[in-house]
Amino acid sequence: MLFERYLDFVELVRPRLVLIENVRGITYDFGAGCDLDDKRNFADELVARLGKMYHVYADTIRCSSFGVPQHRPRFFLVGMLKSEFKRLPSGEDPFAWLRASKVRFLEKRSLGTKVTSRQAIGDLEMARAGVGPSPDTKGYEALLAPRPLSNFQRLMNDGHRGPVSDTRLANHTPRIVERFEKIIAECKASGRLNVQLNREMRERYGIKKMATRVLDPEAPSPTITSMPDDLLHYSEPRTLTVRENARLQTFPDWFVFKGKYTTGGELRARQVPRFTQVANAVPPLIAEMWGEVLLSYAVDQRATIKREVAA
Repeated sequence: MLFERYLDFVELVRPRLVLIENVRGITYDFGAGCDLDDKRNFADELVARLGKMYHVYADTIRCSSFGVPQHRPRFFLVGMLKSEFKRLPSGEDPFAWLRASKVRFLEKRSLGTKVTSRQAIGDLEMARAGVGPSPDTKGYEALLAPRPLSNFQRLMNDGHRGPVSDTRLANHTPRIVERFEKIIAECKASGRLNVQLNREMRERYGIKKMATRVLDPEAPSPTITSMPDDLLHYSEPRTLTVRENARLQTFPDWFVFKGKYTTGGELRARQVPRFTQVANAVPPLIAEMWGEVLLSYAVDQRATIKREVAA
């Protein structure tokens, strides 16, 4: 029901511009087994409801095409208040502006449109950053001092000084480390990086979950999830830290996450641990890009209106 509460808020406040993001599944119709009277997907419902007051533009974009080191298809919707903005002509809409501006936006930050996992987290490898006692969890180890190597890492460092937070490493048993070493080696040899383990591999390694993947260092990562064991490092037999997930989401190194690292069972309905905070966020780089595009348009429109009034 969250989208209903969002619409209630929009109807009360009536902002000039509305920006909504969600998973691609919001565009899927409900199946025959669903007991809802209306099987229409939530994206269509959003467009219809907002369309009463707003010019609405919606599309799905893949974040890896916009400098985010992660294959993250996401639904975006932009609403422009009808009383403030005219309907845009065919072929001109916020998504066209976003795509047209991305190269300039990324070049200003010394980035290309494609950023790989290694370019994002290579400085956080244990052999390079070093390992020591975790500063926030007794009995755990953490990565110590990453030194930026790539343009992306320097952008994420963003002038940060001192220790980087959220680098606690998982406490894998020797048996798990050995298993991960074999999985990483086999995925590299069989060309299955960034690809889910097949059924035969899962059965052989005693893994029940289907989402397990080994990162491809030369490509953007799969979509980050709230489950810390969905992704394995491309060269080290371990899962990723919160900070590595945050890098793949384009959070700057000075950003600090609070609360538990993870949770499970019924508590997942009431708690939002660090891994979930990272996974459920809009990548800040995409948010900044949208902000520039929409703010520029709003400012230009207001200037145009003032000129028309003066004339």
